[in-house]
This record gives sequence, C-alpha cells and structure tokens, in this order.
Amino acid sequence: FKAHVLDLLAYIHLEQGATAEARNLIDLALTISTTFGDRLWVSHQQVMLGRIAAATGRFALARRHAQSALSFAQETGELFPLQESLHLLGAIELAQGRPD
Repeated sequence: FKAHVLDLLAYIHLEQGATAEARNLIDLALTISTTFGDRLWVSHQQVMLGRIAAATGRFALARRHAQSALSFAQETGELFPLQESLHLLGAIELAQGRPD
C-alpha cells in the first residue's frame, strides 16, 4: 500500500499546484510498483504522470502517458485505468480548446 499512499499524496500536491513535489512522489510510487510487478498501479501512475504533464502544459507527453494506461486497460479489461485514461485524454482535449 505504500505506492498507493504515495500516489494519493502526489494527487494532493498536484491539486495544490505543487507539480515538482507531485512528480517526486509519483516517481517513488512508480519505482515501488514496478519493482513488485504491480501493473495495475503502474498504469494508474502513468495517468498521474500524465496529469502532472498536462498541468505543466506538456500535452503531448500527457497524451503518451494516458495512451500507455489505456493500452493496459484494453489488454487486461481493467475498468479503473480505462476510466482514468479516458478522463485524462478528455481533459487534455478540453485544455487545448477542443471540446468536441
């Protein structure tokens, strides 16, 4: 659960606008999840990396992270990363002025 808690803390920092702190926490969470082979949380952390990238205006990078999580969701049928990746992709489009 350490990676999950770090992920939650990263989300809190991101919501407060502290993107560097969020990135540091999510990098640590990603290292833990990768080490233990937790592909589900790796996909969630890909979404968090995408959210951080989008918050700093790096939309192409954000889209790549979202696509990575979406690929995992399509491969496994997991609804959690499917929902999160599609939400992020929609948010990226809205941020770029493409509401359609």
